[in-house]
Order: sequence, then C-alpha cells, then structure tokens
Amino acid sequence: GPILAFVCLAHPVLEFLMQPTLWTISHIVEATDPHYLRMNSLRRLGEARYRQDILMGDVVGYILREFRRSVGLLGDTEIGQPYVQYERMGYSSHLALKIAKELPMLYYASIAILNPGAFTLSTLATLHQSESMLSRMFVEIVFYVQHGAPRLASVQTVYDLEKSVHEMQDGDLAYSPHEKGMSFELRNVSFSYPGTTAKALNDVSLSIKPGQLVVIVGSNGSGKSTIIKLLTRLYDATCGSILVDGQDIKDYKVADLRMAMASLTQDHHLYPLSLGENIGLGNPARVGDVEMIWDAARLGGAEGVVGKMMDGLGTVLEWPRGLQWNNVGKGNKAVDPELSAAVGNMKKQVTVSGGERQRLVASWVFRSRTFMRFTSGTVKLVCVDELSSNLDPQAEWQLFENLRRVREGKTSIWTRCALFAAAIDIANAG
Repeated sequence: GPILAFVCLAHPVLEFLMQPTLWTISHIVEATDPHYLRMNSLRRLGEARYRQDILMGDVVGYILREFRRSVGLLGDTEIGQPYVQYERMGYSSHLALKIAKELPMLYYASIAILNPGAFTLSTLATLHQSESMLSRMFVEIVFYVQHGAPRLASVQTVYDLEKSVHEMQDGDLAYSPHEKGMSFELRNVSFSYPGTTAKALNDVSLSIKPGQLVVIVGSNGSGKSTIIKLLTRLYDATCGSILVDGQDIKDYKVADLRMAMASLTQDHHLYPLSLGENIGLGNPARVGDVEMIWDAARLGGAEGVVGKMMDGLGTVLEWPRGLQWNNVGKGNKAVDPELSAAVGNMKKQVTVSGGERQRLVASWVFRSRTFMRFTSGTVKLVCVDELSSNLDPQAEWQLFENLRRVREGKTSIWTRCALFAAAIDIANAG
C-alpha cells in the first residue's frame, strides 16, 4: 500500500534531496595543485596522438619516474572528482539518512506487533523484496540521468584509442650499427594502413647506401611519409621486404633500431609539459641541462619564440587543468555573468603558430634528441619528413643548414625538399 511505498522510498528520496550536488548550481572547478597538474600532464602522454613521439623518443622510463615522483609529492591530497567531494554530507544529514534506511524494518516490526497473526515469514520476505526493488529502481534512474552522458563519452574515447593501436612484433637480433650510417633496400614493398584496403605504397623498390643524403619528392598522398614510417618501423610492410644493413628489418630488436634512428615528421605533437622539457626530452639523460636546451632552441630556430614567453623554458602551452563549469552560460545568455567572464579568462592559454610549433619540435628532436644521440654514437639514420612546409624561405634555409651541419655523415632521408641530395627518389601515387 501507500505506507509501504513511503517507507521504502524514504531513504533514496531523502538521499537525493539532502545530498548536495554541483550539477544544479552555477560553479567553476579548476585544479591548481602543481603536483596534481604534473601527474595529469604525464598521464596524458599515454594518449594515442603522442604514440609516435614516445616510441621514437626513448622517454618511457623518464615518464614513469616522473609520474611516480609526482604521486609521492601529492601525498594524501584529495584528488577525487569535484562533485564527489562536494556531495559529502555532514553528521546530521548522514544520521537522518541512516534512520530513513531503517524505516522499512521498523514498519515490518510494527506490523508484527500490532497484528502478529497476519504476519508470517513469507510476508516478511515479500515486503523486504519489494523494498529492495523500489529503492534500487529509484537509485538506478537517478544514476543514469546524472552520469549517462559522461559514461557514453568515455566509452567513445576508448573506442577511438583502440583504433590507433598497432602491435609490433619484436625481433631477436641486436642491431650493431656500421661506422657511417644505415643502409636500406626495399624489395617490392606494398603497404596498406590498418583498417583500409587502399594501397599507400605499391610494389616499391629502392636502395639507400650508408651515409647517403636521399631526398624523396612527390605530391601529397604519394607515399613519401609512409616510406619513412616503414623505415623507422612504426609499421611493417604488407608485402615485400625491407633490409637494413643487409638483414631483414623484422629480425632486429625494435628498441635497438629506434635508438639508432632520429625522426622529425609533420605528425609530432608538443607534450603537455614545459617548453624546456619538450626540447630536453630529446635526450632524457640531459633534460635538466639548461645551457644545452638553449643551444637546441637556437639551432631549431625556437630561441626567439621561447625567449618571448613570460616563463621562458618553464612555459607550459597546454596545462591539463581539469577546468570544469556548469550552469554558467555565455554572453547575454549567461546565468552568472561574473562566472561566465571568469571561464572565458581561464580558458585562454599561451599558443604559438604552426611554423613556431614546428621549430620547437625541430629543436627538440634534432638538437636534444638527434644531436645528443650523435655524440653518443648511436644514431645512424636521420629522417626529415616535410618539416619545412609551414616555414618561410629564410627559416627553412637556416633549419636545413643546421640539420646538415649536425648530420655528420649519417644516412639522411628527407622528403619534399631537393637540396644537396646525393640521390633523389620520386614518389608518385605509391
């Protein structure tokens, strides 16, 4: 009857009404703890868009060490979701809910006392089952209304990440580089990207000698970048074979090959870390060497860009601040104009143009990563994939002069530009 329904629904209804929630009020939430922000920045490096840089950069160990350090420094600081922290109730509210939760049992007891003859074990079981079903149904409805959309969004993110995963089988042979550089031979190589049937490369054969500077030219979509990805073993050929120093590329240990390679492509992304780390992570062992990082910025053409930033090398372009807001609105429709204006100011971040972004990546890879690897004697291949497409002619010339200066006789493969090449291969529709 109605009395049973009342006592059964008292607890979930009171919980819904008494428990404070952020979803019904205007608010802004921003994470400010530096250790939490640092931890989130490092966690974001697991995203699919950073995959190529992480694989080629040998920075996994550094990321894990820094993440553990940030977790330790964070200590017992509360990092739960803002709405969870806000919804924690005081003692009186908690006590009221405890009493409401016991109302069904008190109701059963009163029936047993007032009418003992009509109350049986089967009646108790039926009443208890009805109470459980009503409470569970109410809680589920509230839960799905409040959390359905975020859960669907997170599921979509998982599926998007799954599409970018590409497993690579490792070889058993350690790579022992020659004195000059790597040699390559492509024999009837064809390739289609995972999930597609269209051929990015079709029956390609070419030979690259140790220490050569080779330029691959061709229109967009002709397969130039794909060749670079196969040579650096980000992917394996669908058909045909690729030989490195006369041995099948699949026979080598992937980690050994990548330690001997330096790749600067148009697919690089700035890490959500400081500019100093973005540049310095080219050589994780020297990431704290400020003088060397400034030298790298100069060679990559980024010295002026970094120098203009208020925090210099400490500037972070993409803080993962966890900025959240609700019931704020925009412009004339703002529910709370003051909060709306605050959101607009908080969303503004430091940005750089496409050309400046490429210079930062160039300095990071070819001074901190590539140049430092040169000094260690491990790098034998330098790949430059259409780096200059967004640079003005003067910046392009200076960048390539710097790259040629640090090449030191290693095998170099460039796409698009045809300057000072010992060999030119033309790519045309794969």
